[in-house]
Amino acid sequence: LLFLGAVSTSSAASDIVVSMDSTALLLSMLNETNTRMLDLLNDLSDDQLAVPYHRGINPPIWELGHCAFFYDFFLLRHLNNQGARMPGYDDVWDSLENYHEDRWREGVIPNKATKNKVCA
Repeated sequence: LLFLGAVSTSSAASDIVVSMDSTALLLSMLNETNTRMLDLLNDLSDDQLAVPYHRGINPPIWELGHCAFFYDFFLLRHLNNQGARMPGYDDVWDSLENYHEDRWREGVIPNKATKNKVCA
C-alpha cells in the first residue's frame, strides 16, 4: 500500500516497511507497477474482459485505467513534471467526469490494444 512517502507490504510472516529515499525510487516503482498491470491485462482474453453490466462493478479496463489515472494525475505529473501518459483521456478515467453507466458504453474506454500502445 502506498502511504505518503512510504511503501508498506505485509505478509503473514513479517511486516516490512521501506521508506522512500527519493522521487526517482517512487517513479521506478510506479513504472514497474505499470508494466505488471499491462502484463496482467494482456494475459486476459477479450472474452474474459467482456463482463456483463452490473451497477456494483466497473468494466475491467476502465477500473485499471481509473487506478492508473490517479497515479498519473496525482503523482507522475506533479513529482516528475511529465505530461499525461494517455493525453486526452482524463475525462474517461476520472470517475467524477465519467458516470458509472457511461463507462459501459461501447467506444467510451479504449480497448486493450489502444491502452497498451499509449501506456507502454
